[in-house]
Amino acid sequence: MTPSQRWLTVSRVGFSLSWLLVVALPISLKQGLMTFLPLFTFTTSAQDYRAGALLILPVITALTALVGWSLARPPQRWRWGTWSVTLPVLALGLLALVRSWPIHRVGVLAVSVVCIALFWGSYAYTLQNWPVTWAVTAFAVLALLHGAVALAQFARQGPVGLTFLGEAAILDPEIHGVSVIEVAGQRWLRAYGLLPHPNSLGGLMGLSLLTCLGTLLQAPRHRWWLWGAVAMASIGLFLSFSRSAWLGTTLGLLYLAGVMRFAHRIPWQDKRVHWAIAAVMLGLTLTGVLFGDLLRTRLWRPDSLLEANSIHERLRDIGQAWMLIRHQPLTGVGTGYYVDALWAWANATGRSFPAFQEVHNVPLLMAAEMGLTGSALWLWLVLAPPLSLVWHARKAPISPTHAAWAAAFLLWFTVGMLDCYPQLLSFQSAAMLGTLCAVWANFHDGGETTREI
Repeated sequence: MTPSQRWLTVSRVGFSLSWLLVVALPISLKQGLMTFLPLFTFTTSAQDYRAGALLILPVITALTALVGWSLARPPQRWRWGTWSVTLPVLALGLLALVRSWPIHRVGVLAVSVVCIALFWGSYAYTLQNWPVTWAVTAFAVLALLHGAVALAQFARQGPVGLTFLGEAAILDPEIHGVSVIEVAGQRWLRAYGLLPHPNSLGGLMGLSLLTCLGTLLQAPRHRWWLWGAVAMASIGLFLSFSRSAWLGTTLGLLYLAGVMRFAHRIPWQDKRVHWAIAAVMLGLTLTGVLFGDLLRTRLWRPDSLLEANSIHERLRDIGQAWMLIRHQPLTGVGTGYYVDALWAWANATGRSFPAFQEVHNVPLLMAAEMGLTGSALWLWLVLAPPLSLVWHARKAPISPTHAAWAAAFLLWFTVGMLDCYPQLLSFQSAAMLGTLCAVWANFHDGGETTREI
């Protein structure tokens, strides 16, 4: 290994740890890991924040990457990625920054700037120096960590004591506001993992499942250890009881099987295949027996009070989003000001309302905040990969790894149509989308990521 490769490997490790911290854990400068060994304290909007030593990690990542690139012989070329990905990535970030003006609240601007920095930073670094094998390993770590925590939370019907990692301190199913499923008067806690909501856990576990499964199908003998990650991702996904994540993952798996022509690859006469099918059927039967009431309530009981209220709130929020879009379809109300705009509307019209929340539909949310252009750019990013791969699959089967990452985009689109966390103004989602786009750009650019599969 040359000195350049050593420095770049150190940089990859630093980026992997930084990416995992952003994606796996809630980011807070008030408590938790990000405030450990504080370097400095600052105040904004009458709130005190502490920046901990972990914030040095991205700096080390950038510096070691620069050293590695400077020592490379011949010099390493800068990868811009294919224009069909890089152009909307740049345009969406720029639009979000432009529509942050005028500034109404400094805190909102700070979140927007950091999210765009994560989005662009994850995209640029993954393009240059983060192979797909490293990205899949990071997703496997997410699956093992969150899957194990989710299983423990559901078994205990409460927290597991990992508040220092960001676990919600109050996870009592009897407390109002905690996400539960109610069956025959009994409230069952939905697993949160280390994330702020079970739906976020479900989406993350679905992505981990698809990306790890694609690598397994590509090289089953060399990546056998990923079976543990697939199993834990499946457990976390199921125990989140997130319908949007279930639907997105199901569509992703069907898409994966279709474009790689999975049915033609299976030796149906092999006894091991027969045993595998029997094991799957047995697992589904046991799941139905053990969790039948919970599944029926979640999927087929819209008359349940909790489920009926959830559906009513989402329909109401869609109407409010359309109201904002109709009034400012081209410019939007400003990046990050969706809820503030609703309060301004309520105050101007003299209406009383207990609370407002973001609409559970990313295209509507982005159209309301940044105009229809913002919505169109997000849809371009998440729909172009799976649609383009379907076009290529007409001629020949697609490789499992390539198909799995396209399926991940399809999942992200599906949950984005039914929830709000895949938006750009979330630390986790910004870093996630940047990485997904960069991996896809590298597939088309013929970069190092593709060659290392």
